[in-house]
Amino acid sequence: MRLAHASTALMLVLFCVCNYAQTSPQKISVTGTLGRVMAIGAESTGWAIQLDSETTIDGKPVSSIQVSDAHERLESLADKRVTIVGKVGHRHGVETGAQPFIEVSSIKEVGAPFSLSGSEWLLEDLGGHGVIDNIQATLTFPESGKIGGNGSCNRFFGPSEISGDHLKIGPLGSTRMACPEAVMKQETKYLAALQAANHFEWKDPYLLVYSKGWEKPLRFTRLATASSTETTDQWLGRWNGVEGTYLRLAKNGDKYVVEISDLDGPKTFEGSGDGNRIRFTRDGKTEFISAGDGQATGMKWLADKKNCLLTRQGEGWCRD
Repeated sequence: MRLAHASTALMLVLFCVCNYAQTSPQKISVTGTLGRVMAIGAESTGWAIQLDSETTIDGKPVSSIQVSDAHERLESLADKRVTIVGKVGHRHGVETGAQPFIEVSSIKEVGAPFSLSGSEWLLEDLGGHGVIDNIQATLTFPESGKIGGNGSCNRFFGPSEISGDHLKIGPLGSTRMACPEAVMKQETKYLAALQAANHFEWKDPYLLVYSKGWEKPLRFTRLATASSTETTDQWLGRWNGVEGTYLRLAKNGDKYVVEISDLDGPKTFEGSGDGNRIRFTRDGKTEFISAGDGQATGMKWLADKKNCLLTRQGEGWCRD
């Protein structure tokens, strides 16, 4: 009986070993920061790569993985951002069990990771439908957790979440200007696509944003963001509206002094540069001063003006 049990156990072990040996090693390509694995007492026990974004090995998500390669080559790339191509192997420890590692086929240093923070983009294609000529629909990432841009007619703004290549946008708010029907339809589609976004991809020179329910991505090209000195600082001084109303802009350090005088009299607000516009808060709401022409103000008395500033349709000021 014991012999039979022993034979059965041996066969099971041999089967597992053979089955494991026949499994093809997983090929993998990862990018992250290479560093030493330190044990208690600050002694190095090997090398590992801290991944830019999680990957899946043996059906489990991992954020770092040990690396096996010539010590001299790894030493020369210590604490640098690298891309490693190789095969996944396993080391067996008494306490840790089977632990994956990468047997390096190639390793090279790469530049800083692509970042959306502080960038501004121009919409070139709306999920395979193209965009209206001479109408700029944009997308900006002014700071972590925030998003904004021009929908085609109105400025929009809202929260965003970025983790690796995963992207979540919205809910979005916007100004309430009216534009021609075709422009408004494009804006509606654009904002809907943004709020359905789930991930993005950088394919130089294009930023591709993929949205749930859309067969093709939104395609953007990068806009060169002009500094406030080149744009909004040129707006300093007085701008005249209708019936004696005006906007006066001044500078106080790196902030703007925004004075708006309407039929109820002047009020002053603190503003700050936001790319090619000025952001300020009025009555608890965030508003933006941006450039446009008299038609954009929606005011017939200013319709023939070419050099204007506005906050929303029905409120604007111009210079001759």
